[in-house]
Amino acid sequence: MDILTMVILPIHVHGISFHLFMSSSISFRKTLSFSLYRSFMSLVKFTPTYFILFVTIVNDIVFLSSFSVSSLLEYRNSTDLCELTLYPATLL
Repeated sequence: MDILTMVILPIHVHGISFHLFMSSSISFRKTLSFSLYRSFMSLVKFTPTYFILFVTIVNDIVFLSSFSVSSLLEYRNSTDLCELTLYPATLL
């Protein structure tokens, strides 16, 4: 009740009607909430597109790096196999 008294007293001192004050504050709140809703919707609208693009790029980078590592390991194993096949003297 004290908060309501603190709000109403300055309104009556300045001669503003309480109903006019409340209707203008409600209108301001509705405008603000609509503006926030609109900003949020535009953010939601564009975020999935950029997020999907980002995830795709990250997946490609991870795939290419793991593929290059496995290719290098495979090359090393095949080189060792060729050495063993072509140079039987290395077994001695």
